[in-house]
Amino acid sequence: PGSPAGRDALKRVGVFIERYGSQLDDIIITLDQHNPLHIAHPIWFKRKDGSTPPPFKALQEEKGEILLGSLDANGFHAEEKVECRRMSFTRWTLDYLRALQAGGRYPHMLWTPHCLIGSAGAAMIPEVFQAVRNWEEREFGVAQKISKGSNIKTEHFGALRAEVPDPADDTTQVNSFFLSLLSDPDITEIFLCGLARGHCLANTAMDVAKEFDGNTFCEKVVLLDDGTADVAGLEFLGDKFVADFESRGMRRALTTDI
Repeated sequence: PGSPAGRDALKRVGVFIERYGSQLDDIIITLDQHNPLHIAHPIWFKRKDGSTPPPFKALQEEKGEILLGSLDANGFHAEEKVECRRMSFTRWTLDYLRALQAGGRYPHMLWTPHCLIGSAGAAMIPEVFQAVRNWEEREFGVAQKISKGSNIKTEHFGALRAEVPDPADDTTQVNSFFLSLLSDPDITEIFLCGLARGHCLANTAMDVAKEFDGNTFCEKVVLLDDGTADVAGLEFLGDKFVADFESRGMRRALTTDI
């Protein structure tokens, strides 16, 4: 929740939980838990002059080289070549970028270091934490907390699995417990909210939808439009996700109007 728009969206989620908590059978919270050294943080790479590239840039592999550039609705635009700051990371990084390209979602992105393990940024904002705690005590329930993203070698947008699973780390593989929480046939609606709309939110929903027959999952989803926000400049990714899921039966609502 680094941006004002993101924090405001999460505050509305807290109000939603307080207002409609008695109608919610379960709450599932995903929590990013990153190390400062991470493949999606600028420190992983260096430019020709040895400097660290800026955040919010995209990367792709081409002919054994790592290209840094910008990403917009028209695609990736290469600007320069970069290298891994530690050369022993190069082989994994090249294979990783190739796997992302083969997956066809979007190029690898660099972010400012965020959700660092042990920091306030890795926790729920106070408004959501208090609303969830109140719900747990009032309803005598447990809100499930799904941790993700601590493996430094792979991005972990979706809660179901990492973007490129690390064969040596089971936490990057399919999270069967998380999937089981959404597989109960008695579930009639799944309210979807959180950050960021075009990344963690979208990839969680898309990965889970692949595990269900047809559009069974999408037809249960209600996206809370004002309970989510995009990364500035990458709104087109969120728009693409919403258009796809709406065509498959997803509904939309506001946190104040369900």
